[in-house]
This record gives sequence, C-alpha cells and structure tokens, in this order.
Amino acid sequence: MNTVVAANVPVPVAPAPPPPAPAEPIAPAAATAAKWHLRKKARWFLAQFAVVAVGVLAALALNAWYQGRLDAASEANYLALLSRDVQGTLDDLQQMSAFETLQMEDALTVRRALSAPALPADTEPLSLAMARLGTRRTLALRNSTYTDLLSTGNLDLIRNSVLRDNIVKFYQETEVQLSRISKNNA
Repeated sequence: MNTVVAANVPVPVAPAPPPPAPAEPIAPAAATAAKWHLRKKARWFLAQFAVVAVGVLAALALNAWYQGRLDAASEANYLALLSRDVQGTLDDLQQMSAFETLQMEDALTVRRALSAPALPADTEPLSLAMARLGTRRTLALRNSTYTDLLSTGNLDLIRNSVLRDNIVKFYQETEVQLSRISKNNA
C-alpha cells in the first residue's frame, strides 16, 4: 500500500473572531452626574473630618483647662503645707533660741559662783543652773512637704519662679545650719 502524502496542501484555519465593539462613550450628562456624586462624597468626608478635628481640639482644650485647675488646687495645697512647715520650723527655732539664751544665763550664773571667793548662801539656783547646763535639745527641720515636692517632681507646680527659688534656698540654707547645730550639740 502506497500512501500518498500531499505536499503543500493548505491546512484549513478557523476564522479570527471579530474585534470587540468599541465601548459606548459616556453621555455628558452621566459624566457630570458622576463628578457631582464624587464631589458630594468629598464634601461629606471633609465635613466629617472637620467635625472630628474640632471635637478632638475641644477635648484637648477642655483637658488643659481642667488640668490647670487641678494644678492650681495642688499649688494652693502645697503652699499651705509649706507655710505650716516653715511656721513650725520658725517656732522650733524660737524655742531653741530661748533654750540657748537660758543656757547662756545659767553658764554665766555658774561662772560667777565659781569665780566668787565663797559660795552663795542659797545654792539651789546654782544647782538648778548646773542641771540645765547638762541638757541638750535637738532641732529637726520640718521639711516633709519640701521633700514631697522634690521627690514627686511637683516643685514646678509653684508657678511663681521667685517664690520657688526662695523656697529651695530657704531649705538648703536651713539644712546646712541645722547640720552645724547638730554637730555642735554632739
């Protein structure tokens, strides 16, 4: 059997599909409606954004106002406590001054008695003076409020910078003086 193969025989090809139909152009009225819809949404978004932004800013302003009121109340409380502590320290210093004045008078009484050629007939004041000379008093600085202001960082609540500086200076100088008094009494 002989098979014959045909040479150069065209092979049938399927026809190409037709090109797609061009899209219909959007009518001018529909394009305007789409732009109007987009603008409406943008305006709505901007209005909502503005409402949220104003709300946040109002909340921040309200919080700052409230915090200022709290700080003013804390400042007034701290100043009242500082006043109490300073007044207590001043009272203690006056008592210490009176005590030391009495000790100087007692020392003078004892010195006169010992310098005299003979002891006085009534030695009771001399004995009392000698007994008081043997006593000592310690002085403590009332600084609990100042210590609290430093440890909490609330010293800045005192808005008057001159007053704040004077408070710090008072406590620093008083601590030095009380340290000297304590060392002298030891």
